[in-house]
Amino acid sequence: MKLIRSVMEMVPQDKPICRPDQKKIYGVARNEAAEILCQVDAYPPPESFKWSFNNTAETIDMPQSGYRVHAEQASSLTYTPVKELDYGTIMCWADNVVGQQKEPCVFHLIAAGKPEMPYNCSLVNQTSESLEVDCAEGVQRGGPGATKTPRWAKTSSSWRLTQHFCNILTISTAGMPT
Repeated sequence: MKLIRSVMEMVPQDKPICRPDQKKIYGVARNEAAEILCQVDAYPPPESFKWSFNNTAETIDMPQSGYRVHAEQASSLTYTPVKELDYGTIMCWADNVVGQQKEPCVFHLIAAGKPEMPYNCSLVNQTSESLEVDCAEGVQRGGPGATKTPRWAKTSSSWRLTQHFCNILTISTAGMPT
């Protein structure tokens, strides 16, 4: 006689909630497309997402054609501000078989001005032909704590910044040994 045991595992089911560590402020210039990523935690995984936009004048539900749903409990919205009223608050909700999340994930779209000065810079790689510097940047281009790696290129007797912070700084090597 065989004895068969059955073990039932109880897995709690929850409505989606926003992941706390996602980017919340997007600095974007007019006519520049922003890719806004909404990430949630839920079990079972979300079945669908909904997006809306709110400014000082109105609230608009975003059409499904403007966003994608990803397999890893996320959705991304491509949004391009054209005029001043296109800046504001973007919200995202997910739902699963348990229900719709109570509080939306909230993102703020702000007009990007000229880039802020990079700070907290450190030299990470230097050769005779290139210089690589890591810098943190402010809210205008990516939010607090965002990191960019500017690229420097040697042109005749000067080094010129070629990526991210274009034309902010030129370092002359004239009169220095090569």
